[in-house]
Amino acid sequence: MRNTSLRLTLRVVPALLAVALLQAGPARGQSDTFSVVAPWVVTVSQTDGKEVSRGSGLVHSSGLVITAAHVILQSSLPARVGRQGRTAPATTTVARVVRINRDADVAVLDAGYPPGLTLEDFPARSGDEVWVFGYEYYTQAAILRMARGSIGQRWRDFFQVDAAVQSGFSGGPITTRGGRVVGILSFGTRANPNLAYLVPAHVLEEELRVVTSGVPGRASVPRAVSGRAGPSPTPAPSATRIFEEALQVARSITDEFIRSVALWEIARAMARAGRWQQALQVAWSITDEPSRSLALSEVASAMARAGNTARASRILQEALQVAQSITDEFSRSLALSQIAQGMLGILDTAQQEDEP
Repeated sequence: MRNTSLRLTLRVVPALLAVALLQAGPARGQSDTFSVVAPWVVTVSQTDGKEVSRGSGLVHSSGLVITAAHVILQSSLPARVGRQGRTAPATTTVARVVRINRDADVAVLDAGYPPGLTLEDFPARSGDEVWVFGYEYYTQAAILRMARGSIGQRWRDFFQVDAAVQSGFSGGPITTRGGRVVGILSFGTRANPNLAYLVPAHVLEEELRVVTSGVPGRASVPRAVSGRAGPSPTPAPSATRIFEEALQVARSITDEFIRSVALWEIARAMARAGRWQQALQVAWSITDEPSRSLALSEVASAMARAGNTARASRILQEALQVAQSITDEFSRSLALSQIAQGMLGILDTAQQEDEP
């Protein structure tokens, strides 16, 4: 019974974070999308002490690199950008963070690149075809991938995208067939690897305009090319507000188990966005012990992937204590399995740090 409820809930919970519901129009076709887009998709990484963050980015027609803000650990520190292949410092370029908006999940970097891809103001309709680009990271290399997807639901300026993405795709371009950029990937969910979120082109354009206004030697950013007529865009909602609304909805659920799994999903999303303390607070507020243990494991795993292995280990120990008190055998087995995976992830991260 619990297993059936869990499967059902994992289909329902992503809707809490989708918070989306408007429409607009169809994608336009053109061949060989990969060859058009691939030369302008870059790796993005930043190190802050032992903490390492990795994602993707696109080179804009201004020569600036656009990525997701949650890929950037500290705006005062330089990032590194590069191409497919080895990710050693010798094969990457230092980039300066010139703009970051964490509420919109957009960061702009300057690495001295020539002009790249053009933005397209593309009011999207549910079912429109898109292509998502991003890097799959290995120990010392990154491979560019492309995933075919479709626009899902919309809430104000945030779009749900149904596509198979990975954590390294964060900040990568989302394009029409033919390579016109309609946005970047903000974040996805591990509960549903086919669910992700898009920051649209007009939001990226406004961030670029702040950077390029009055900067000598830097080309101004033209308004995004309109794919079709539509209403003027409204300002992007705060990521903080989206999480607050998701929490409000989750906490209003009367069924304890469904409410707990909803909060688990929100804690997971917060952790993936780098909001560690908020994610932990949500995880510890979960009353259902199996869901609390799984949420703590998810937060720990996200920390480990970001390089914060010491804190991740402590949280996994706390998750283990919770898991050992679970009386239901199936739920306890599931929680312990998740903790074991988290421990293996920490070991893998530690080995990568030890490698020259």
